Amino acid sequence: MDTFPIPPPAFSGRCRAVPPGNIFDWLRQGWAVFMVNPGAWIAMTVLFAVIFFGLSIVPLIGRFAAFLLSPLLTAGLLAACRRIERGEPPEIPDLFTGFRVATSNLVMLGLALAVAMLAIFVLVTLLGGGSLAGGLMMGTPSGFGFAFAGMLLALLLSLVLTVPVAMALCFAPALVLFNDMAPLPALRASFDACLTNTLPFLVFGLIVLVLGFFAALPLGLGFLVLMPVLAGALHAAYRGWRWLADGYALFRRNPLMFGLLILGYWILMMLINGLPLLGPFVAPLCIPGFAVSFMNGCRDLDAGQPLTPQHLFSGFRHHPRRLVALGAVYLAATLAILGISALLDGGGLLRMMLIGDRPDAALLSSGDFSAAVFTALLLMVPLAMAYWFAPVLAGWHDLPVGKALFFSFFACLRNWRAFLVFGASLTFVGALLPGIVLGLVGAIFPQGGDFLARLLSVPLLLILAPTLFASFYACYRDVFGGIRDTA
Repeated sequence: MDTFPIPPPAFSGRCRAVPPGNIFDWLRQGWAVFMVNPGAWIAMTVLFAVIFFGLSIVPLIGRFAAFLLSPLLTAGLLAACRRIERGEPPEIPDLFTGFRVATSNLVMLGLALAVAMLAIFVLVTLLGGGSLAGGLMMGTPSGFGFAFAGMLLALLLSLVLTVPVAMALCFAPALVLFNDMAPLPALRASFDACLTNTLPFLVFGLIVLVLGFFAALPLGLGFLVLMPVLAGALHAAYRGWRWLADGYALFRRNPLMFGLLILGYWILMMLINGLPLLGPFVAPLCIPGFAVSFMNGCRDLDAGQPLTPQHLFSGFRHHPRRLVALGAVYLAATLAILGISALLDGGGLLRMMLIGDRPDAALLSSGDFSAAVFTALLLMVPLAMAYWFAPVLAGWHDLPVGKALFFSFFACLRNWRAFLVFGASLTFVGALLPGIVLGLVGAIFPQGGDFLARLLSVPLLLILAPTLFASFYACYRDVFGGIRDTA
């Protein structure tokens, strides 16, 4: 006979898909929780770090013990959040809640984490160490290539295997602590939740990866700023990732013609750059016109119209003098920035950019060249912001040069969070991902790796470059979508 009242069924761990923009609400709520008692949170964080890293330096068993206790300490932080949710202030002893509640199940989670990380370490060590030893024993250039390829594969393997472990541990401590789930179902439910919400966690990871790098530079103190910056991003930052995805969707509508237009543009720019003396100065004057040409093509594709070879020169039909003037302003500003950098390194960066003169080893080792590069990059940021939308504002909206630069700068400034994520996405898709692909090719085919890498770089460029150009249109459409153009 059933008891009364009938107990509810146990929580199954079933998850739901959430919009990617929700991640910024999570971060905003996290910041609000932190501000309830910043002192207690900082103390718990420092205590967590001291325990984890203190155990990690113990010989032999230290790292294993640190992983074993991580879910228990994580559960303590979650318990402090739950206290705030109930209207109670968090306290430092909350960090050790996992040692009092659901301890055995949390220890099992820690054991699973420790075993998984140990297995990954063993596999990576065998692959990387074996390749390194074998390559060094060969004692030939191909042997060194084999060693490098093996180390690269080992690094990639560690990344690939660590991701599912992180997915399984993401929500598992909370499911064990708050929902009284057993370790194995909690791990499975956490993995399924991350897999169901791949895009939100991908955007979240990109943001944290990029900002976390800069936050770590000033002795880690930047992490005190990282949370409010991420909290303020909200939905605007998610738009930055969508620009790149929308650009690829436009490219797929006519990839052959888009690739041919990009190829034609490259050939024309190389021919212009090759002109004696004047070439490097004439080429920047043409770039705004070609930028409007590609924007015309993307706009027609977006409207369901065909992309034709005539689009390559369509940007020069309206306001060509204004577009050339924009190119002249960009060229003059770039030369001025390089001139400022010359004050730091004696003109090494200036000569390299204008005539291809490579700096000597003494200049590179002195640090002056690095200072010049850093200064030039810093000054190029506001110039790029002013130039970003300027060609299309001048070509489509009949704005004078000054107004086009002005409105472009402030459009970028108002959407800086989106552009931050856009830049991170470009770095990942345009640099890291191709580098991994080409590195794998070199590792699998060590003898002909260079030839195959160069062979593969051409189709990669013919995919990435049109996607990049099309993403500029998606960016413009999102920022200025409500403004009618006149061209």
